[in-house]
Amino acid sequence: MRRSDRVRELRRKLDEARDGIEVPCGSFPEKWFNQQSTKDTREARQLCNTRCDVREQCLAYALAAGERYGVWGGESSPDGSTLRSRVATDSISA
Repeated sequence: MRRSDRVRELRRKLDEARDGIEVPCGSFPEKWFNQQSTKDTREARQLCNTRCDVREQCLAYALAAGERYGVWGGESSPDGSTLRSRVATDSISA
């Protein structure tokens, strides 16, 4: 499967999983992409990790898509590097 097809498929799965349920990023979207505020990023990560039912699908999509900004699946990339390097670093240090 081509990368672009994989990204589309993961986005479709994420959208389906979100359909009909309330997710924190839908209620407080400004917190998810405010790179200037470490407080917003910290709060968004906490909300993802404690109140989101689609966290895994969201992170899978963000990793496949190479998202560089925002909080996705409870993870963030504060310096604009890809989430993949952030998640790999966190996994190694855990």
